[in-house]
Amino acid sequence: MIQQQIYTRERRGLFRNSEGYDSVAKSPGLADAFIKENVHPFCVYNAPRFQPPPAVSEWARGNDAPVQEPAPEYPRAITVVRYPDGQALLGQAVYVAADFTGQRPTFFSHNYILPKEAADTLNFPAALNKTEFWVEYDIEKGKTLPELSRLPETDRPDAFAESDSAGEALERLGIEYKTFYKLVLCLLLSAAGPKKVYVVTPVPPNEVTHYARSLLGVLYEYLPGALMSVLGYCTYSHEPENKKGLHLTFLEKNALRVSDPRVARDYVLDFGQNLFKAEHQPEGSPFLEYVWERLTKGGDITSFYSFAAMFGGENADARKKVSIQYWDDMLALFRVFQDRTRTALPDAVSRKRIFSVIRQLLPDVLPEAEARYDFYGFTASLIKEEALAVADAGSGYVSSRGVMEEIAGFNLQDEKTGVLIVKTLYCYACKSPAEQFFAADLLRNTDAKLFGLYIDLLLEKNAARLLDGYFAERLSRLPLQSLFEEMRFWTAFPEIGCGAAFTEQVCGRVRSALAASQDAVSTANQLYHSLKTFHTEQEPNAAQYHKAFHQFVKAVLYAADEGLLSRLDISALTPETLAALPNSFIKRGMDKAEASFVAIDILKKISAALADAETGAINVRYFVGSYKLDADSYYFIIHKLREFFRARITAAHFDNITYLFRGLEKPGLDAGSLLTFIHDYAGDGKGAFIVWATENRVFNPQNQEHAEAVRVFIKQNIKDAAFKEVIYNNAALKALAREVRFGRLAGMLQG
Repeated sequence: MIQQQIYTRERRGLFRNSEGYDSVAKSPGLADAFIKENVHPFCVYNAPRFQPPPAVSEWARGNDAPVQEPAPEYPRAITVVRYPDGQALLGQAVYVAADFTGQRPTFFSHNYILPKEAADTLNFPAALNKTEFWVEYDIEKGKTLPELSRLPETDRPDAFAESDSAGEALERLGIEYKTFYKLVLCLLLSAAGPKKVYVVTPVPPNEVTHYARSLLGVLYEYLPGALMSVLGYCTYSHEPENKKGLHLTFLEKNALRVSDPRVARDYVLDFGQNLFKAEHQPEGSPFLEYVWERLTKGGDITSFYSFAAMFGGENADARKKVSIQYWDDMLALFRVFQDRTRTALPDAVSRKRIFSVIRQLLPDVLPEAEARYDFYGFTASLIKEEALAVADAGSGYVSSRGVMEEIAGFNLQDEKTGVLIVKTLYCYACKSPAEQFFAADLLRNTDAKLFGLYIDLLLEKNAARLLDGYFAERLSRLPLQSLFEEMRFWTAFPEIGCGAAFTEQVCGRVRSALAASQDAVSTANQLYHSLKTFHTEQEPNAAQYHKAFHQFVKAVLYAADEGLLSRLDISALTPETLAALPNSFIKRGMDKAEASFVAIDILKKISAALADAETGAINVRYFVGSYKLDADSYYFIIHKLREFFRARITAAHFDNITYLFRGLEKPGLDAGSLLTFIHDYAGDGKGAFIVWATENRVFNPQNQEHAEAVRVFIKQNIKDAAFKEVIYNNAALKALAREVRFGRLAGMLQG
């Protein structure tokens, strides 16, 4: 039911027992709290600022007082507000020359509160003109007003005349297209946000409401119901009213300046002086141009709004329907839908836009509308035509990535349309390697099912090569830790994931990662570990392509080997590096009979043995002699081992160290180099070594080079206290040391 409420200045009211402004009567269905919070803010009337009020009536109001009529010089102020729950307020406030005292002017406000059902179906333009409002009320009749099933219509002789035609109203208000454009744009923005719109009319105060109603009639007829159904407005005020729910206020001439600080954040349109503080879109609005053309030149606009009504599903966003962009997009879609082909889409920009619009609006299509218009079928036909056009290379047709992005974003819930989508992307991918990557990457990131259809299509057309560019680009971007996730992904498509192109790109990525790594050995170990895990996880799923899967894993493994070997500086190998090298890496190299891997294997084994038996004895001859080595490999190993033993010159290793100074082809001892090594690195162990060498007849007494080497060695170290002590505690070496000065070294050695 429709509720009523009356507000004025009286002796008493509903909420106060003393004189003043208050509600004086209401319908039973109106809660007191609702009235105070949602109705009282709109119970206001401000008399025209630039017109002197008439003389106050001499009649004191009483039971026999004449009816107080609104002064004709003063406009009625009609207010419409839509509440968040869908209810609506339709009210009128009028000037009253004298209140109950007869001594002061007042105003009288009568409001109808309509439930949502009545508000949604009400013809507001007609209601503004024909609804009967009370202009006086005797409080002695009680505080209760009846509830109504419908709004009463006036039959009073002084009721408002019918509104002018749309053309007359616009001409009288001085509204041209630019003005109309600014007004509607501001209204849309106000309906979606906090800003208010103030229209300063160029007419006398007593005509403001008449022309406000005329303009509102035009807006109701030609603008979207989504806007007008939420728009709150007041047809007259002499100053701006910033109230929640009130978007548009009509002001009398000269009542407000555009620069007034009270409305610094709001929109002001002064129709009389053609001054505006309003929003502006330089690119204009096709929708408003369309509305203006039909408003001024005639033409049907209902078919467009009927089409727009298709998109009223539960998912429809009411907020976006008060966006100018929404209606520009809707008009573009309407025109294409009317044409039923792509001829209304002459370029890639317009096609991208229309596909974007369709994709955004599809979820809002009402089931009954889809059954009537086959909107999904129409969308599929557009996609099919796009695919054919892209495939026609000789036509010079240009598509864009933006178009492809929108097409790939469709969720049409059927495989047939999905095939159309991937065929479109397939045609696009055929254009260049760059588009190969774009098409595959777009589908993969959009929808797994679509991507699967795309792979099926490539295999069907024997066109897996179209993924080459995708692999090259994608794998170059992936961090190494993500490589195995990529490999796992492609195991779902074994024809591709174990194919030559993907294998080549993965192997290349492995090599490049090792080439760029600051610690190639550590990186390689991570790769080997991850590859082993990958193999273990995926092998059970690879029963149908077992051979191809193992070939793929083997190729990646060898790529890691190659990458690591390319980074290894064998001449700079250290025990730490050797310890970190995987045995499997060395074994695979030896299986290929590569000499460098044999050297690495020997060095790693000796290094490991030294680490495990730091104070014990090992047999270097055994490790080196177990392999048939060429001279280069042999001497490389010997020189590396000399480096390893520099810090291990102890009695346990004297024999091994001596071995490192014997030749391969001529196994004679290089005594000079050996004793120089001992001199340089043995420290306090030099004496112990020469004692051991003498006792074990390491040096050949008949070899002059040996004799000279020993003489030089003793002479170099005889002043060393530790060395001298060892020499002098050994009778043979003590005599040897004395004889060095007299050149009789050979005899001593022999003795």
